[in-house]
Amino acid sequence: MRGKTMELFLADGTAEGLTICDLKNWSGHVFKFRREGLARFLSLQESSRTGVYILRGIDLSDGEPRIYIGESDNIGSRLKQHSKNPDKDFWSETYIICSKDTHLTKTHALFVEFMLIEKAAESGRYRLSNSKMSAYDLASKADSAYLRSFVDDALLVLSATGLDIFVPPAATAAKFESAHATPTDPTISVSMADDVPDAGRSFENAPLHVELRDVKTGLRALGVETEGKILVLKGSQVSLGTKGLASHLVKRREELIRDGILAPAAEESRLEFQVDYLFNHASPSAALIAGRSMQGLDDWKDTHSGKTLREIYAERAERASVREAATA
Repeated sequence: MRGKTMELFLADGTAEGLTICDLKNWSGHVFKFRREGLARFLSLQESSRTGVYILRGIDLSDGEPRIYIGESDNIGSRLKQHSKNPDKDFWSETYIICSKDTHLTKTHALFVEFMLIEKAAESGRYRLSNSKMSAYDLASKADSAYLRSFVDDALLVLSATGLDIFVPPAATAAKFESAHATPTDPTISVSMADDVPDAGRSFENAPLHVELRDVKTGLRALGVETEGKILVLKGSQVSLGTKGLASHLVKRREELIRDGILAPAAEESRLEFQVDYLFNHASPSAALIAGRSMQGLDDWKDTHSGKTLREIYAERAERASVREAATA
């Protein structure tokens, strides 16, 4: 793949202020700013254009990352409305996608919005605040082809600015398959070794295939741990009970059921994940699965070694300390 040139203009002279991102030979712009910088963006003529916006932040009720993707034929006006909406209290960072000219129409924006929502849902990194959208088709095949290319470039720019909501988790499909194998299956260790092209390379941050077994209920869940996050795999079992489960996790579980991510299993006494689903921390994933308070670092275990995540993290920290001392 050929290299591409991207330009960042720090409109306020600081990295924290309004940033305008351009990709050479791309007809679009990406504007990045914090919520408190909305007034600065509204001073630009582009704020009254048609475009798509992404709001990112942390849900204060449960500490989980959350995003909202929308479109408008007047982005600035729509964002002013959102700034007064309590449902958007999580919003701290803003990303705007619009064209350098006025050729992006309302129909185009709806199509781009649908594609971004679809890709964000596929990656599973953040909880989407959007309601479900039906597929949006353009009447013109030419417009469809142009906009798919437009979105590809937009995703490249967004990723380069540090927005990771469209990037799939580090685990690959092959890792998912091996994680579904039994803990004694040697393909698990082989899969991990495949991540290391030579014996001398460290794989401290390589994805871990993990398992959670609840002795009280007999539940079993499989996942992939990477960078502290847990990707719970399709087919993992979930308790029907919620006694002792924190209220925000009960609410989240209800959302997963409503969205079809959790559904009754063949065994009527439990639920089951219908797709791979990403949690940003180990403990919420373990608690939601077991239906009660759980300490994820102690309950999720490496399927190969049988060690808990707490033990593995401690060993990694110790090895890091040894290496640092050796190079001092």
